[in-house]
Amino acid sequence: MENLLTPKNILKSISGLIVFIILLVTLFKSFYQIESGTRGLVFTNGSLNSVADEGLHLKMPFFQSVKKIDVTTQSATVDKMSAASKDLQEVRAGVTVNYRYDINKLTQIYEQTKFDIDTRILQPRVQEALKAVAAKYTAEELIVKRSQVKSELDILLRKELVKYNVIVDDVQLVHFDFSPEFNKAIEIVKKNQAEILELKMQLAHWRMHQHL
Repeated sequence: MENLLTPKNILKSISGLIVFIILLVTLFKSFYQIESGTRGLVFTNGSLNSVADEGLHLKMPFFQSVKKIDVTTQSATVDKMSAASKDLQEVRAGVTVNYRYDINKLTQIYEQTKFDIDTRILQPRVQEALKAVAAKYTAEELIVKRSQVKSELDILLRKELVKYNVIVDDVQLVHFDFSPEFNKAIEIVKKNQAEILELKMQLAHWRMHQHL
């Protein structure tokens, strides 16, 4: 009876197993899934050549790679910014921007920013917008007309960020602060106004009793 466990047969079996595993891995790497709310940047030999929509796709193993991009609305907060009001008071603010990518311009966004949106686009544009808007108002107006200031920031950032194929859904003023000296002055004014109001009420009360 012929012995099947010869070195030659064992070597053939191992070689066949290795080939099978390689084919299996190759087949497995040929498919990829793009989940809902994402898109896939498809690179061939390191160069971006297409964008994949949601669903199951086929690619060339070892030659192509896929980078998944979140295309849902994202939120970024730019904090500790400083600007000057119309009356040259220092203003410190934090602004939150809710934004999303233009899904039809993902290739351009990658070429412009490599999707480093926060550092390369949002932070400088938000800082510029804050300076431009704050310079239109006095410190007191920035407090009293906060909603109007927010609306102007919103309009300006929508206009600026669309140039980079970024769509702004909403802008929020997280906080608005002034220098300690200005805050102290505001507190003094509020205290004086409260005292004046109290005196007026006392005077009105005294006059009412005088007519009784």
